Amino acid sequence: MGQKVEDVKEASEFKKVIRDIFQVSGTSNPSDFIPFLRLIDYQGLEKKLLKLQKKSDRFIQNLIEKYKSKRSGLKGKAMKFIDAMLSLQESEPEYYTDDVIKSNILVRIFYSNIIHRCY
Repeated sequence: MGQKVEDVKEASEFKKVIRDIFQVSGTSNPSDFIPFLRLIDYQGLEKKLLKLQKKSDRFIQNLIEKYKSKRSGLKGKAMKFIDAMLSLQESEPEYYTDDVIKSNILVRIFYSNIIHRCY
């Protein structure tokens, strides 16, 4: 189940980002029901979401850059999800931008987390 973690700092940052995302996603937002509260950012949820979005975007972009720098020696080795996405980016760079790759990574993370919690 557990795997050896090469970068403990990176792993703890990842855990914190995911924990924060799930904490905010479970928060009810009264401004969804009372629109004028959105103007004053009642509970500061919009501010939290923007901060979290920037934090997760920066983390995943750093992850992508790390994989890009390591890709030269990957031929023939088992590819990971990010490696596969970067291969697609090489063949279709106009479609597989870093933003598309980041979105797919987030979807995969959330899907895996939801499946893990269900079983």
